Amino acid sequence: MNIIEVYFSSLLSQFKKGLEAAKGLKISGQFQRVIVCGMGASNWPAWILKTWLKAEKVPVAPHFYLWADYQLPFWVDKQTLVIISSFSGNTEETISCLNEAIKRRLPVVLLTTNGQIKKIGEEKFLPLVVFPSDMPAARLAWGYNFGSLLGIFYQTGLIKKDILDKFIFQINQISPFSFKNQGRRLAEELKDRIPLFYTSQTNKVLGFVWRTKINENVKIPAFNNYFPDLNHYELSMYTLTLSKQRDLLDKFYIIIFQDKNEHPQILKRIKLTTELLKRKNIPFKTIELKGKNYLLRLLNCLILSDWVSYYLAQSYGIDFLKTELQEEFKKKCLNAGMAELADA
Repeated sequence: MNIIEVYFSSLLSQFKKGLEAAKGLKISGQFQRVIVCGMGASNWPAWILKTWLKAEKVPVAPHFYLWADYQLPFWVDKQTLVIISSFSGNTEETISCLNEAIKRRLPVVLLTTNGQIKKIGEEKFLPLVVFPSDMPAARLAWGYNFGSLLGIFYQTGLIKKDILDKFIFQINQISPFSFKNQGRRLAEELKDRIPLFYTSQTNKVLGFVWRTKINENVKIPAFNNYFPDLNHYELSMYTLTLSKQRDLLDKFYIIIFQDKNEHPQILKRIKLTTELLKRKNIPFKTIELKGKNYLLRLLNCLILSDWVSYYLAQSYGIDFLKTELQEEFKKKCLNAGMAELADA
């Protein structure tokens, strides 16, 4: 099997092994908030989790924050659980947040495979969740990250057992290889185009992840936006009163993701927007999220993004795993006296 097939074959077990990695975690305290500090694919799995927990009306969801910077927000206190998330364990920004959390004596849990974060955790006897490092990149190990985060939430009392049981039941319904052909066809449509992904605000994370997958795996531009906000400014770029405007837009291909349970007004806005795009001869495709439940619809959309980015990279003759420019940037950072900027 090639790496993409290995990844998809392991995805279900990644979720389960991630949960297992968090078993036995011990940390005292009653937490009112939680903040996950991480970069790239060590950050967006938490956004997926937050999106699902919000839909499930879990009380902690409105108090669940994501952070991708060097310094913690000023409001983080001892009632805030700080989760330090880094696949490599060597991510500079995340280590900076960890050091600040230690200095401020904040409650912290470390989530990693290895590296400096694991070393610091062991030396300072901090709560540490270590998941397998058998995937070559963070974006192919997000199932471990997601499962581990859910396990941390359960072990620290942020979610109840009914949510954990629901997750375990629903993930068993994923079927990654069933999206292979759809992924190949969509990649063919996107060839030589700049993808622009539209979602509702509720599902904004999906557009963001699709954009990052295209950027990192295919090494081409991609962008995302969300309803209803985009109707208040971005829509103007389709005015097309000048030929030069058309020349600029000719490369774009718009993918609109919609869920059957969207707010009725959002569904109306999507319909009206697609009618406008059709009238303006802007290429687009509407994709309905598939799955018997909301978690499954989120996961299936992410699975499709991997197939599309894999086949699109192949069509350009690009190795979807390599990130040469990022490696070059890391070296420049080291030469500038900055800490190592490893894979997130």
